[in-house]
Amino acid sequence: SYPNNGVALFDSIIRLAFPQLAEQILALINNMDNYQAWHEDNLLTLNDLMPLERDGRIWKKRSELFGEELARKIWSDEVTEQEQRQQTVTNTLEMLDKADDMTMDERLFLLQSMLKEQNDTDVAAFLMDKGMISGIYFNLASVQKDLHELTQQDRQAQINDSRRQLGFSEKDIDYLAGQDSKHEARWQNGYGYMAKRNELKGDLQGEALTSAIAQLQIEFFKHEAPTINKEEQQGFYRYERP
Repeated sequence: SYPNNGVALFDSIIRLAFPQLAEQILALINNMDNYQAWHEDNLLTLNDLMPLERDGRIWKKRSELFGEELARKIWSDEVTEQEQRQQTVTNTLEMLDKADDMTMDERLFLLQSMLKEQNDTDVAAFLMDKGMISGIYFNLASVQKDLHELTQQDRQAQINDSRRQLGFSEKDIDYLAGQDSKHEARWQNGYGYMAKRNELKGDLQGEALTSAIAQLQIEFFKHEAPTINKEEQQGFYRYERP
């Protein structure tokens, strides 16, 4: 209605209505204008970033203009929604971690479904990366328990099938299976070492035991023997881990 002096009129109205708060109100409006202009100028760049980096830059700018506390108040709905999403993820993972009565396929389906329900959010889009989902999924205690109870051949078949459901290509599945085989060989070698080590502890003691264990470490771990030795001196035995 007032294209020529609308800004001046608005300014005077604010100062008359809120004389004690006018400067804060006008500064807030000015900062919001600056934020909107910055967002529009950087929109293409922001859209090309990974979600976490994009959120980081946006919240950094908001904090610069408004201060962290006020920024969280202004965008409280966004903060609350994000916290609710994070709680949903946490609750689902806690449930699946203990879900011993489910099959592996059922756990994977529930995990993917939960993330897909939030596919319109930046956090969910980031989590939908199949590599990240597989990392979360295979580290669930219930999944680890089931895999542990399988033979090596059946375990690899189940892992391959889970990766296939996650969208890995057959080429990637074959490559990852090769890596799994190397890891399996390392663990079996470690188990063999621990068995021999326990035998030595039953037969020897003192310097004789220390020397025999050092030789055993070289036999089983070659160039990695010094690392294993240092770990054990600190009380850490990597092949006693689950």
